[in-house]
Amino acid sequence: MVSRDLVVVGGGPAGYPVAGILARDGYNVALIEADKFGGECTNYGCVPTKSLLHTALTLADSKKLGFSYGELQVRSAFENALSVASTLSDGIRSVLERSGVKLVEGYGRVLPSGTVEVNGERIEAGKGVILATGSEPFIPPGIRVDGIRVHDNRSILGWEPDDSQSVIVVGGGYIGVEYSTIFSLLGYRVTLVEAMSRLLPGMDRDFSLLARRILAKLGVRVVLSSPVSQVRSESSGVRVLAGDKIFHGDIALIAIGRRPRNTEALRAGLPVNNRGFVTIGDCWRALGKFYAVGDIAGPPLLAHKAIHESIGLALCLKGDQFVRGQRPIPQVVYGLVDFVSVGVTLEEASRKGVNAVEVRVPAGGLARPRIHGVSDGFAKIVYDEESKRILGIHLAYPNASETAPAALLLVNRHTLSSALDVVFPHPTFSEVLQEAILASLGLHAHVSGVRMRRARKTE
Repeated sequence: MVSRDLVVVGGGPAGYPVAGILARDGYNVALIEADKFGGECTNYGCVPTKSLLHTALTLADSKKLGFSYGELQVRSAFENALSVASTLSDGIRSVLERSGVKLVEGYGRVLPSGTVEVNGERIEAGKGVILATGSEPFIPPGIRVDGIRVHDNRSILGWEPDDSQSVIVVGGGYIGVEYSTIFSLLGYRVTLVEAMSRLLPGMDRDFSLLARRILAKLGVRVVLSSPVSQVRSESSGVRVLAGDKIFHGDIALIAIGRRPRNTEALRAGLPVNNRGFVTIGDCWRALGKFYAVGDIAGPPLLAHKAIHESIGLALCLKGDQFVRGQRPIPQVVYGLVDFVSVGVTLEEASRKGVNAVEVRVPAGGLARPRIHGVSDGFAKIVYDEESKRILGIHLAYPNASETAPAALLLVNRHTLSSALDVVFPHPTFSEVLQEAILASLGLHAHVSGVRMRRARKTE
């Protein structure tokens, strides 16, 4: 039996920040990871997909200038994505080691007593066990991922580009939309099949319309309102049954969603809700000396949310003041334009009983989007009509994911007038947000076609 102050189970974005912070503060911390340090985000999700997208966008721009690419470059794109992920994973390991964290590679079995078994050894946690076990791809019953013809977001990274020419993407959420963009830019015929009546069903409705229009320009065939019931791997490719429609392709990517990886939470006897997420209270405490943070503690299942919570948990355990509240968490979809949503939409504000106003400005008239040859996109501001406080910001233009002031304006409860104190550099993509703020006050200088909508509170 080995004793530690804290045992963190899971070395992804919910686990490694709290482990490193507390180890540097003098805690004796063990971090257990069954796969690769950095977790899903670094090794299979955020990082490699953005690397693939960066390569695909670069190749597409090169093609406009007369260059061409073939199978070798596509394979190189995947190899480069894995190399970037591996480098960052090694970097996280190095930082943790330098912080004094005891790294344990193996699968940790969490017992109700607060003891964790790993590699035939028991580690006793004196002050707490932190579950940061994350989530995993959701694969519906009847569909089998074989890693050859049928893939999930993990196995697709090991795919060896061959003579395949067509890809069927099942799921029109952020993973499906991003991979549809990547594959189409790399020269594949893509069919995107979504069960709901629109793409990106959890985001602003105008995002859905713009995403569909952009994908159509790329040649992606989008099929909506078609729940997939069967995906069959055959010798010549894949056969996908969606409603009464049948689709054939060379490979299929299942990107329907994710589910909590809660096996160890259940083994430890922690409370979970009907969706399988651990129920938590103040300071992310689940039960007794157990804490749960990141994806396992509930949606949104986003790496930046997990990192934020992990840092918050570290502050809690150190005794610093940190109130776990409902902070606005940006939702982002990456592509030719980034879709960023933080705060509420006009419809959500109305349902909450707020007299809200939405102002929308187009992005195409501003300098930086035009420099990059992009005419699509917009920025929206949703604000309270009486107080003029900003309630929601929704951005759709290149590199909108880098516009951190969007979240800061909501966190600091800015009004339209106080937001004027923010000086945006020129020429940048962030000026689209500035123009939306200005348009809300009738002060816009660079755009026309401003749209305004009002929604009254529902009774």
